[in-house]
Formats: sequence, structure tokens, C-alpha cells
Amino acid sequence: MTKILTIIPYSFYPPTNGGSLRCFYLLREMARKHQVSVLTVQSVADFTEGQYPAFPENVRIISIHGEKGYRSFLNKLAGKAADAVNYRLLQRTFRGRTNTYFLQAYPSLLKVLKELKPDLVFYENLEALSFFSSVVSRQLPTALQVYDVHNIDSDLWSQLALAQQNSVFEGYAVNALKSERNLYKKVDAFCACSDANREKMLALNQGYLPGFTIPNGVDTDAKPFDENPLKHNNQEILFCGSLDYFPNEEGLLWFYDNVFPLIKEAIPEVILTLVGESAKNGRNQKLYHDPSVHVEGRVADVQPFYYQAGPCIAPLLSGSGTRLKILEAMSFGNPVVSTSIGTEGLKAIIGKHLLVADDPLAFAGRVIALLQDKDLFEKTRFEGRELVCSDYAWGKIGRDLNKVLDYIV
Repeated sequence: MTKILTIIPYSFYPPTNGGSLRCFYLLREMARKHQVSVLTVQSVADFTEGQYPAFPENVRIISIHGEKGYRSFLNKLAGKAADAVNYRLLQRTFRGRTNTYFLQAYPSLLKVLKELKPDLVFYENLEALSFFSSVVSRQLPTALQVYDVHNIDSDLWSQLALAQQNSVFEGYAVNALKSERNLYKKVDAFCACSDANREKMLALNQGYLPGFTIPNGVDTDAKPFDENPLKHNNQEILFCGSLDYFPNEEGLLWFYDNVFPLIKEAIPEVILTLVGESAKNGRNQKLYHDPSVHVEGRVADVQPFYYQAGPCIAPLLSGSGTRLKILEAMSFGNPVVSTSIGTEGLKAIIGKHLLVADDPLAFAGRVIALLQDKDLFEKTRFEGRELVCSDYAWGKIGRDLNKVLDYIV
């Protein structure tokens, strides 16, 4: 049994978005075979009973919530000055902005490395890897280190910088690319959620680093297929995803401005329902004032919204990785219309498992067809569910993940 320490520097439980869902289910699947601990910023109280899905009892929680963090004799100086010097000394660098998360997590990481002596450290974030990989190497040189690639971060920051004309984001993209190109110096292997991301990361590291595809998945038992024979009559389109994530907001606003009017012209009674974290801002406030748009925000259970809807949309114009929400919609039995970017990383056959279009007129046509053609609606949703069960069920992915971990160790 391998001792694994997973480092997750953000809130991930209960899982409500693509990144947190991946973190949760990888933890759960690793713990079926290995001794797993997680270093988290969340309070232990966040993992109590009553949340859904239930947190695995055999995963040890190491919380840094409320911890004062690293302190030395330098803390006799003013707080920020002490933090800056401590950070540079611990990181063994004369440059770089002080990171309070690093200073807060450092003592707990040292303690767990000494007491647990993990065989493998699993990073769910590029920045956390950059902070701690050298610390792990110094303190426990026998530990293997693995990075889980959710996205190609340099690509995401570049897309965001271009879309918002933001020079700060350009700097983030440059820094992320530097880290990604030097990954082979810091870790022993990486996992990626798609073949495309794996190939990109292999190329960035000139083939010096082994990489494995571990796709995103769906808990098909927890997301049961909607057996309603009249589901095709639901004149409601569902978008499920956090609007706090730029690619989601960008794609949804493109759909609302360019595609939705064409659909309403053909089907005036159609409703667009939005489920996911959302905050009103200057870009999206028009959605809140349109009676044909229902903004539900974050909800405790997404199943009722999938069941009352017909087609689901994934109108993404940027981003990378695989789209968990597409797989979730397929599992529930909602046919999906996506852009080409939205389908990247999926083993889906266009026209069989889902419909794809990249211009407004074609996208509207695909949605209208699903709303008006019962046979197409039923065929697409049954094929989508079959794909999820055969290739993207977490049980299967977990078995593949544990084989990869065994191979690395």
C-alpha cells in the first residue's frame, strides 16, 4: 500500500465545479487502494457528515485552516517585512513575491513529511508544485512527486490576457509557461485529463518526463439517467457551470447575444436556465433582467434542473482540459450541443454522442433540432449515456489511476 500525500491549495469540498470534482474523485479512488492524506486550506469541520457526496472516511485530513504559519526570529520585524524575508530564505531565492499560503502551509508540510513519510506527493495545482517540490526534495528525497494537469495553465492565462487585454495576465502566462517547461526538473511524472494536454506537456518537457492520461469522469450511480419518456417535450435549455470562470462566462454571453435570439425566433416559449456560481456584473447583468432566462445560481442538487430541462449547451470559446459538465449532462440523459473547443479531450463522436457547431446559425440549428425532433433527441441522449458508462465512469478511471500510480512507484 503506497502512502500518498495530496496537496490542494484551494477549497474543493463539497465539489461544485470541474476542478473540485476531479480533486474529490481522484482522492476517493486513490484511497480504495492506497493510504491517502490531503493537505488542505479548508477547516476539518468542512468535511463533516451531511455533505454530498460523502467525504471518504479513509482519507486523512491535514488542515492548515487558522494556522499562523512559519515564524522565525525575523518576526520581530514588521509583519510584512518578516514574511518577505522568511519566504525568500525558505524558497532559497532573492526574488519573487511573498506568498502567504506557502508560509502558512510550510510548518504543516514539514511535520507531515517527517511523520507520515509519504511515498508519493500528488499536486493538484501548478503554483503549489512550484512552492513545495524543492521542499519535498530536500526534506524527503525518497518521495516521488506527481503533478495532476487540470489545464495547460499558460494557455489559459494567455487566452484570458488576450480577451481582457490585461498585461498582468500576460505575466502570469509567462511564469506558468516557464514552470511547465521545467516540470521534468521538479516531478517524476504527470497525469493529464486529456490526450491533447498530455501531448502538449510532453512537448513542453521535450519528452524527458513520463505522462499519463487520466480523464475526468462522472459518478454514474449518483447521476442517474432520466427515464422520462416525455423528456423531449421540455422546452428548456440548460447551461450548468460557474460564471465566475471566464471561459464559461465568455461562452454563455456569446450564446445569449448571438444564438439564443435565433432559437427564440423559432420557439418563442423556450427558456434558458443557468445553474452555477454567479455574481452580477456589468457584463452579465442583462441575463438577470430577461424573463426568458432563469438564473438559479449555485444549487445544492443539480439533478432536478437536468431532469426538468431538455438540451444542455457548452458554448465554450476558450479553455482546455475535458468538460465535466458535458459528461454530467450525458449521464443524466440530456443531449448536448457544444462548440468544437468544448469537446476537446472527449472521445465523443460528433453527431452520435453530441452535436457540435461553431457559428451562431449552426449552433441555433442544432439546439432547435433537438427541441423539435424527438428521434434525434432520444438517440443522442442514449448514445451519450452509453459513452459515459463505458469510458468515463469514475470506477473505471480509478482503477486505471491506481495502475498508473503502482507503475510510477
